[in-house]
Amino acid sequence: MIKEYFKLQYKMTNRHLIEFGINPILVYLASVFLFYQLSIKLFNDVEYAPVIYTFLSLSFIVKIAQESKINFLKSVFTKADFIKIRLLENFLIAIPFLFFLIYYKELIFSFLLVIISFLFAFVNFNSKAKFTLKTPFYKYPFEFCIGFRKTFLVNIFAFFLCFMAIKVDNFGLGVFSFLLIQLTCLLFYTEPENNYFVWIYSMNSKEFIRYKFRIIVLYSSILCLPIIINLLIFFPTEYALIIGILCLSYLFILTAMLSKYAAFPDKITIREVVILAFLAWFPPILILVIPYLYLESVKKLNTFLK
Repeated sequence: MIKEYFKLQYKMTNRHLIEFGINPILVYLASVFLFYQLSIKLFNDVEYAPVIYTFLSLSFIVKIAQESKINFLKSVFTKADFIKIRLLENFLIAIPFLFFLIYYKELIFSFLLVIISFLFAFVNFNSKAKFTLKTPFYKYPFEFCIGFRKTFLVNIFAFFLCFMAIKVDNFGLGVFSFLLIQLTCLLFYTEPENNYFVWIYSMNSKEFIRYKFRIIVLYSSILCLPIIINLLIFFPTEYALIIGILCLSYLFILTAMLSKYAAFPDKITIREVVILAFLAWFPPILILVIPYLYLESVKKLNTFLK
């Protein structure tokens, strides 16, 4: 049964990739290459790479522990098989990260990752509780209300990175800390909302996009403002670079938002994914991509807004 479960997961992944119009083998090869390159760059350029690396690994492990999935596994498999599946999934994610941690002789972090991956197999992170995390984003739902509750631990980690950046006088780590928050905000715009949550607005498509962009600037600024203020205080000579990178991050989130509505009401297609990936390597093309996605978004939103 366990073997059949993983075979099914593999087939479903391949099917989703084929629906996107891409060859699964190419995706797997590209993923290995990118993971290798980014890992090498992280360990060579960032002082606290082991901390960031371990956190990223655990965040992926937490991500797959969805409540609906956990409930399904419990209803289908015996308790023993359920634990085996959870352990295998966790360690399949952890192994690539463990490889680099061991390669760079970060044995303490390797040991911690193994232990925590094991313990996380027995935890349901999405189990319902009476506690509801309060947010400052209730006035203008949808993306930030939902996204912040799912990723608030990322913000805590980013604040920790900022603290360490100031402590060791590492400006690059400080920039990474607020970019981590901005990247998380970008991910809020990868899932489309229900048509109704667009239709209810009494504005045309252009007004709706401007409205959404104002929310992006306001709410993402609220999240990273403590980090920005501290960086400006402790690295005052870098103020122009800080403001410039922050403004550029707004444009990246805007591009993600436009990508979502360019494909709306469907999920973003491989076209939008490729555009976002390419922008990460060559940001100047934003001046061409944003107008194109803007026109596509207006066209799609005209169906729902007048």
